Amino acid sequence: MSTPTAAAPAPPLADEQADGNGTDNEDFVGLRAVPDGEPVLHLPHGYQLDQAAIPAAARLAALGQLTRVMARFADQHPDEVLAAERHCAPRDGLLRHADGLHWQQRGGSVGYNSVAGYIDLMRRLRQPRQLGPLRVPALAPFDPRHLGRNLERAIYLPDGSAYFDQQWGQLKQIRRHSGGLVGLACWLAIDALLHVFPGHWQGELATGLQAEWNHLAQRFGDAQRLPRQASLFGAARATTLLQLQAALEAELRRAPPMDSEARELSALLEQLLCLSVGGDSGDIWGMRGFHRVWEAACLGHALAEYGAAQIFTCDDALLSGVAPQQRQQWRTNRHRVFARNGRARRPDLVLRQPDGRFRIIDFKYSAQYNDEGFFKRRPADIDLTAAETQQLDNGRIAIDGDAYKMQQDIANLESYRWLLMQHELRSWDESAVELELWVPARHDEKKTCAWQAFEDGRRLPDSGFQHLSVVYRSSADMLQRYAGDFSLFG
Repeated sequence: MSTPTAAAPAPPLADEQADGNGTDNEDFVGLRAVPDGEPVLHLPHGYQLDQAAIPAAARLAALGQLTRVMARFADQHPDEVLAAERHCAPRDGLLRHADGLHWQQRGGSVGYNSVAGYIDLMRRLRQPRQLGPLRVPALAPFDPRHLGRNLERAIYLPDGSAYFDQQWGQLKQIRRHSGGLVGLACWLAIDALLHVFPGHWQGELATGLQAEWNHLAQRFGDAQRLPRQASLFGAARATTLLQLQAALEAELRRAPPMDSEARELSALLEQLLCLSVGGDSGDIWGMRGFHRVWEAACLGHALAEYGAAQIFTCDDALLSGVAPQQRQQWRTNRHRVFARNGRARRPDLVLRQPDGRFRIIDFKYSAQYNDEGFFKRRPADIDLTAAETQQLDNGRIAIDGDAYKMQQDIANLESYRWLLMQHELRSWDESAVELELWVPARHDEKKTCAWQAFEDGRRLPDSGFQHLSVVYRSSADMLQRYAGDFSLFG
C-alpha cells in the first residue's frame, strides 16, 4: 500500500467524455467504475484536461477537482441533491443516505454515497482518539474522591479508620488497536487521498497524523497480504474489494465493536465496502443533474465579480453566506417585477449596472450553444403538425427535446426583458436591457446573435433580435473557483 508521501499510482481510466455522458445522461459528471473494465471519466461541458501533464495524472487531477466541486455543492445544498424535479430521477449526490444508491440502467439514479463516506471517514480519523484510545479497568493510585465506591474493599483498623491497599479505577490508555478496524479505515482513507483527492489535501493533514495513518495502513496491508499497488480504483478493483470485505467480516466476528465510536466506524466501513456496490453496474463517483452545480458556480462567480449591490435579483436558493436582509430584497424585486400573469418566474440573475442599464443573465449547462448555426437564425418553434414529428402508440408526439428547450430559453429571456421594461424601467427602449447566456466552454469568449425575421423569403427591416449574447465561461476556471472554499477535513 502506497503512502500519501509517495507518488500516487495512476488508476487506469478509460477515455473521458468532455462533452456529455454518451447515451446515459448528458447531465452526468464524474467517474463510473465498471467492475470488469476500466473506469470511465465523464467531464463537464468545456472542461479540458491539463495538456502539459501525463494523461493519467491529468485525469486524476480532474477527478479530484470535480469531486471537491460536487462535495461543496452537496454540503451547502442538501435539499438540491436529495430531490429533483418530478420528471427526473433523484439527484442524490454526496448524501447521508443509508442505502448505497447506484446507477440503474432504466429509470434509476446516480449515487454519490461512497465519496460522502470517504470524506466522513477521513474527518473521523483526523481525531487522534479514533486511532486507539481505550478505557480499560485497571488498578489506579489512591484517589480520595472515590472513597464511597470502594468502602467494601477497605480494611478497618481497631480505631475504626479505613485503610485501602488498592482501589479500582479507570485508566485512559492511548495505544494502537491490535484489531483491524482502524487499520482498514486508514487504508481506505489513504487510498481515497491518492485517487479521489490527489494533491488537494496537502497542508490539511498534520505530519504526525499522516505518519500514523501510513503506519496503521501499512500494517493492515501486510496482515491481509494486499499487493503494494492494491486499490479500489485500479484495474484489480473487484479482487481488492473482496479481500477488504472478508477482512471486515473477520474483524467484526473476532472483536465486535462495543462502544459507540467503534460501532459508528464499523457501520461506515460496511457502508463503503458493501452497501455502495449494487448490481452489475459498479459504483458511481459522480452526480446527475450537474446543471444545478453549474448554476451555483456561476452565481458565486457573479457575486464575487459584481458584488451584492449590483444584483437586482437572482435565484438565491443556490447562494450561501448572504445576509437575510439582502436575500429578502432580491426576492421582493423578483416578485414585484417577474411574478406576473399567474406565473412566478425566477430569472437566474439580473444585474443593475452603475449607468442604470440592466443585464439579464441565464445560466445554461449545455453544448447546444456551440453550434454556429445558432448565431445565424433564431431557433424555430416546434411545429406539432409537421410530418417529421413521431406519433407514439399512446397518442403522444415525440419532439426534439434539445430544439424545444432552446426555443423556450429564448422565449423566457424575451419575457424577462419585457417585464423588466414595463414594471421597473417604464420604458420601451430595449437597448436598456442586455441579455446574456452563460454556457460552459474551454475558453472565455463572447458572441453576439444576429437574428433577423423573414417573411416570404424576404428579410423584414428593423426586425433583429437586439442585445443578445452568448458568453462562454471557462468551465475549468469557474469550477476551480467554486471548489476553492471546500475543505476536505472540515
